[in-house]
Order: sequence, then structure tokens, then C-alpha cells
Amino acid sequence: MIGAGYGRFWYPTLLLNLDIKKSLPDEGVEWLFARVDTKQIKNGRMDINLVILDETGDIVALSTHVALAVDVSRNTNASSKKNGQSKI
Repeated sequence: MIGAGYGRFWYPTLLLNLDIKKSLPDEGVEWLFARVDTKQIKNGRMDINLVILDETGDIVALSTHVALAVDVSRNTNASSKKNGQSKI
């Protein structure tokens, strides 16, 4: 049985790209707008894009994230933690 506090899935990262397009001022900004768009969830894989905009609508950063969506037991199995072997 999975312990309390765990979800059904684990999302290990396969790829994470971050492209910083614009520096923020040292004093910071009042707010940033983040748009997260899941392009596809298929065959245990998730493709996600992220765009961060500043107050004027300028792009601050772009990111692409590709992750697996696997059963949480693949990350919480006690035997895999003892011998340090991955189950992916």
C-alpha cells in the first residue's frame, strides 16, 4: 500500500530546457504572468511548455519540460532504495 501523502503518479524529468530572454531589475517586479500549456499526455509521457511574461508583455523566459508519468510505486519501493537501483 502506498503511504499517506503520496499521489498515484510520479513524474521523473526526461528533459528540461530553460531559455532566459530578459533580465529582471535588481529591485524585482510587481508580478509575472506564467502560461503553462500541456501539449500532450500519451503513452506515459508528458510534454509541457511554459512562457513567462513581464508586466509589459515581454517574454522573460521560455521552458520545455518532458516527463514520464509512471506509477508512484516505481519511486517508493523500499528494495530499490536499498540497493540504489532505478526501476525506470
